[in-house]
Amino acid sequence: MPGWFADLSRQRPDPGGAIMPFIWHFFKTGRARYRDFGRDNFEELRTNPNLYVFTNVDIVDVTPHHHQITSACLRDRAGRQLRVKAGGYVLACGGIENTRLLMNFARNHRPAFGQIQDSIGRRFMQHPRTVTARIEANPRQAIALQQRFNNFGQVGQHFESGFALSPEAQRRHGLVNASAVLRYSSSFWNLCQDMMRRPVQTLDALRLRATGRVGPLSCDNILLHVDLEQVPDPESRLLLSEKRDALGLNRIVVDWRISPVERETSAFFTRSIGEWLSKAGLGKPVYAQGLDETGALVSDRLQESYHHIGGTRMSETPRTGVVDRNLKVHGLSNLYLAGSSVMPTGGHANPTLTILCLTLRLAQHINAAILAGIL
Repeated sequence: MPGWFADLSRQRPDPGGAIMPFIWHFFKTGRARYRDFGRDNFEELRTNPNLYVFTNVDIVDVTPHHHQITSACLRDRAGRQLRVKAGGYVLACGGIENTRLLMNFARNHRPAFGQIQDSIGRRFMQHPRTVTARIEANPRQAIALQQRFNNFGQVGQHFESGFALSPEAQRRHGLVNASAVLRYSSSFWNLCQDMMRRPVQTLDALRLRATGRVGPLSCDNILLHVDLEQVPDPESRLLLSEKRDALGLNRIVVDWRISPVERETSAFFTRSIGEWLSKAGLGKPVYAQGLDETGALVSDRLQESYHHIGGTRMSETPRTGVVDRNLKVHGLSNLYLAGSSVMPTGGHANPTLTILCLTLRLAQHINAAILAGIL
């Protein structure tokens, strides 16, 4: 953790209050921001004698018998089919697609999926993301903000610093988890003025940005972006459409709902950050219109986060979820799910590392079941 950030965390304007400076670490290799696992593992996938990899095919159905899946049907876009038999089956197709496939299977085989019929698709969540305020800052404050709250990248590492709602505030006010970051933009005219006023510093800032690091520049616009956890609402759900895709599977309908608690959290969190910045002498907040009523969670401000969570959530019973603690579908002995669809709650951070942890845990469980002769 950078020294300045440790100092900032220790010298909070509101010690023990609602706002915590927060830092997120991102996986990074070389100059690439994201890793291509398919490319990096291609040779192992191609040459491993224990693996068979089929591309350009989709799973379209399963065959259940006596509380277990006995085969899976795969189909390509030309209509050719392949039936695969295995001891165990894992769907790992993403937050929405896991749910869609399972709902299609359940529609075709109602008795086998009877325990989870009413739970599939329920408690669908995302991370609602919205712009809740603009920060008015003079040039000195704008540079100070960029040096503290920004995306910081260099060869071999990448992290971002921002704000989080403290656990104490969540408990005290009955709120959900939340995080926020600042985004900066500068016009071409502003950049030209920078070049005239401070050419050496501006060129240095541009050089840093060209190498993926932070170089502070004058800003026309500083916006506060808030991300929120969601309450697992059974009425926020995924449903099957009567429309079908090219493979004959029913498409999905998304009935995504935002609760009053999330709106209240957004408003409280935003005003707390505004007060925090004002006390620290880093700028003055201008809040979104109607913030206290809507939390700025309105259509013209909402942004897509692509973090699709829930739909086949983990739970102790099929009454409140779809898979058990080992990610096995309730009522079936050898069908498992992996991905963000099994997460019972969403937190405020990106779900990728949680997905990886759950997947590694599932792999260990399946391996142990194979060794024990269960699968």
